[in-house]
Amino acid sequence: CGWDFSPVYAGVAWCTTDASGQLQSLKSQLFTNHGADAIVRKVIEMTNEWFPGSSRYDYCDPAAWDRSPTDLSTCVDKMSEMGLSPMSGAHLWTERRDTMKDLLGRNHGSRPAFCVSKDPGNEWIDRGFAGRYFYPRTKMGSIIRDGPSKTEASHPMNALEYLVTGHLTSSASRLAPKRPKKLALSYA
Repeated sequence: CGWDFSPVYAGVAWCTTDASGQLQSLKSQLFTNHGADAIVRKVIEMTNEWFPGSSRYDYCDPAAWDRSPTDLSTCVDKMSEMGLSPMSGAHLWTERRDTMKDLLGRNHGSRPAFCVSKDPGNEWIDRGFAGRYFYPRTKMGSIIRDGPSKTEASHPMNALEYLVTGHLTSSASRLAPKRPKKLALSYA
């Protein structure tokens, strides 16, 4: 799983690598106004229901190690208390962007190195790649800043980026270079 925590929204992305090495985005979820402990419990429940008996790795937003001003705990503390062993994804947006761009621009054999499930439970990643995860632009079309707009879709997309940078950076470099016909808008 990839995890992105913020004070209001939290995004989670579930992926797997199939036998051929293709990374597949399977499910995604957006949580609104939930505490970290409730989110972690729900994600564990959902994971056990959707992927029973599967092994897992959890990659988080590096900010998940920041202490809460109210109880001095961290999101990682909550995850650890519930038996998870979270690892950090890349902090810098540019590193996440470049890793995703590299992954989206490669094939694994005759197949793309990455694919997105059309399962209704993966709507947030699907929405993100369909244009809901984008660079802010002026009316004339110029990019305002180097980083995507913060929208509801940005949190599951960031969760996906933490997963990819945390788990696949080394394996992505082994994939054969080939450009797909169309990259998602945020990574083009």
